[in-house]
Amino acid sequence: MRGAAGSLGAPRHWARLLLVAPALACFAVAPGASAGDWEIGPQFGATMPMDVAAESFDLGFFGGAAFNHRETRSGQIGFDLLYHYWPGSPSAEARLDEFLGSFLNAFGATELPHTKFSLHCIQTTLHVKVVAPVSGPAVPWIQAGAGSYFMISHLEAFGRGSNDDSWRFGLNASTGLDFAMGGGTKLGVDAGYHNVFWSEPGSSNFSTFTVGAHVLFAQR
Repeated sequence: MRGAAGSLGAPRHWARLLLVAPALACFAVAPGASAGDWEIGPQFGATMPMDVAAESFDLGFFGGAAFNHRETRSGQIGFDLLYHYWPGSPSAEARLDEFLGSFLNAFGATELPHTKFSLHCIQTTLHVKVVAPVSGPAVPWIQAGAGSYFMISHLEAFGRGSNDDSWRFGLNASTGLDFAMGGGTKLGVDAGYHNVFWSEPGSSNFSTFTVGAHVLFAQR
């Protein structure tokens, strides 16, 4: 749980975001860009913890909204607001339950803690999206982003719950296909990778792989 909980001062991460955001925007904005259009819509899917995180958490889900603004024919800048949820894996909960039970037994306690834990995240990130300059029913794209991941770890034991939260800085990259549905609406599928940084000694970064779908509505 150490890698999914803990506190770190928010100002340092916001400073990183403020440094990264202008750089991201510069990649997408080109001289002579035509007046852009907004694309707004929901996105949702499954999120699978990777590496060390996979030892403690099971497959979860995410949902939220994406906002894109076209700066050139192929380049867009945008914003993602997403909620992620990962339940604790039964095996990890059993190990923690056994550890806490053994510790408490040494002091004469006989009640099992019945431990449950989960991890929640509110993602607010900026991104640059590059759309392939092709025509047809399916248009591929790639996207890279950076920003804030507000991580909330929840632990329940002996029928009581507690939360520990912290602001983290993270990077993400994704790719996908958009299908034109008419009337400025697009239906798409995507796959992405998120890496959220931890700085405490002995802690690993939290990484997750996502697969999802989205709908985008053109707003002029």
